[in-house]
Amino acid sequence: MTPQSRPRIALFGRLFPAAGPEELVDIAARLGYGGVDIRCDAPLPSGAAGLPAETPPARLRDLKRRLDGQGLVVSCLYTWTGAYLRRKDDAERQRQLDDLARRIDLAQALDCSLLQHGPGGDSRRASDDDFQTAAHWLRRAGELARARGVRLAMEGGENMCESAASTQRLFDLVGADLGETIGVIYDPANMLTRETDYGPAAVRQLFPRIFQVHLKDERRVERPPAGSRWPFVDVPLGDGDVDWPPVLRMLRDDGYAGWFACEGLPELEAEARARGELAGALRLTRDAGFGW
Repeated sequence: MTPQSRPRIALFGRLFPAAGPEELVDIAARLGYGGVDIRCDAPLPSGAAGLPAETPPARLRDLKRRLDGQGLVVSCLYTWTGAYLRRKDDAERQRQLDDLARRIDLAQALDCSLLQHGPGGDSRRASDDDFQTAAHWLRRAGELARARGVRLAMEGGENMCESAASTQRLFDLVGADLGETIGVIYDPANMLTRETDYGPAAVRQLFPRIFQVHLKDERRVERPPAGSRWPFVDVPLGDGDVDWPPVLRMLRDDGYAGWFACEGLPELEAEARARGELAGALRLTRDAGFGW
C-alpha cells in the first residue's frame, strides 16, 4: 500500500502495550494503517515507556524520519495531562500546564497538531464549582495550545465528557472563541458503557468540535467482568452493541474529515487483532461513504 493510498485510520498504541513508538510505527505501516496515536509516559502494564517529555531531540528526529519513510503521520499524541479536578491545588494544576507545554514540544517535532488533554473528574458527580474549575483550567490550556498552533481533544465518554450534554456544557463555559482549539475525541463505545446517547443526535450536537473518532466495540453482558465496574466486554469492531452505520453516516454528512483511531484492547494475538480492527474500520467507514 503506497502512502498516498493509506486511509485516515490510525493505530492506537494501546493495542501494543509493550511496543515503543518506533516499533508501533513499523507495525502500523506493515498492517496498512495511515497513522499512529502515540502514548506519552503514562504507566504501562508492561513497564515500557511511551514518549517521555524528556525525549532527546535526536530520537525525535529519528522517529520523524521513520514516520516519513513509512508514509505515516502521528494523528494524536496521548498526553494524559490535565486531570485538573484530581489535583489538590492550583500549584499542581499549573504543573499540568507546564507539562502540557513540554508535550506540545514533542508534538511539534513530529508534525502532530492534536494532543489529548482533559479535565479529569466525572460529570455525573460534578458540582457547578467542579465545572467552573475544569473550564477555567481548560481555557488556560486552550490559550497555550492556540498560541502554539495545536489543538486539544478531551476523551469522549469519560473525564467530564460522559455525554454530549456535559461536553457541550464544558465548551460553553470555556468559551466559543476556543472552538477551533478545544474539542473532543468522539468515542461511541465509551458513551455506550456510560449509558449515554452516542448516536446521530450526539454527533450533530458536538460537530464540528469532534477532532478525532475512536473505533472500538463493546458488548453488554449480565454482570461486570472481574476488575470492571461496567457490564460490558471488549469485542472486535462491528461485533458489539455500538450501532455504527448511522453514527458514521452522520459524521460523513456533517463533513467530518478528521482521523479515526482503532483503540481495541490488547490481547494475546495483538497483530491479528490490529489487522482485524483495521479491516472492520475500513468496511464501516467505506460503507458510510468515506473515500479510501
